[in-house]
Amino acid sequence: MIQDQTRKQAACFLVGVTVITWGCVWGMGRLAQPEGFAQMAAFTALDFLESASPLLMAVVLLRKPLFRERRLAAFFLGAPTRPVNWLLAGSLFLLQYLNFAWFRTRTLNPAFPGLLLAQCLLGGGLEEAGWRGYLLPVLRRRFSVLPASVLVSLIWVGWHLPYFIQPGAVRQGYSFPAYLLIGVLTGFCLTAIYGLTRSVLLCTAFHSFQNALVMALDADTASPLFQACFLALGVFAAVLCVAATRDGAQPRQG
Repeated sequence: MIQDQTRKQAACFLVGVTVITWGCVWGMGRLAQPEGFAQMAAFTALDFLESASPLLMAVVLLRKPLFRERRLAAFFLGAPTRPVNWLLAGSLFLLQYLNFAWFRTRTLNPAFPGLLLAQCLLGGGLEEAGWRGYLLPVLRRRFSVLPASVLVSLIWVGWHLPYFIQPGAVRQGYSFPAYLLIGVLTGFCLTAIYGLTRSVLLCTAFHSFQNALVMALDADTASPLFQACFLALGVFAAVLCVAATRDGAQPRQG
């Protein structure tokens, strides 16, 4: 019964996200070189809808607990937990910043706060309500934390395929295998943050923070030492995932 329910909920989420995403990709492909205000506005709206598709599907599928049972604030802000859990989650922000700062090719762009806000409201941060807020807890019913995290990351990376193939897309700057590894390692960080705090908002902040660092510091990500540090951060986050589960702070879904 649980396995059937898990498959059904995961399938509904993934089908909805895929339909919205590829519909937006098709529309943006038709507007690859928008001209005039109306076409620019349509392209921007489709781009936003594509980024927000995991969030939209999570809200649709969780509408009863979020709105009727008034759990919206808890869904985004997290659940009461030990202060050390919040400190551990915060350490991932600090370590990721240091990683990019040590290998930066320029000083921090003064536009960083604006980039961070844009990522939270219009970019990658929008996805986290779907990936960590909905899909991760669904998969946790059937899988232990690390396999569930990897599965979410694989789906998440696959969802980014349009950025590699759609006309006029902003390219990610990595080969797909490299992007896959980055996705899995970043996924461990996000799973750890969610497991420690159950805060979708904090996951949104980390996702947006990492994206903004990429743009604002232009780190030498090809450096073997940078890659080793990124790998070490992923391993540390994976340990935190397991520790959070044993501590009883694993993700739950309403």
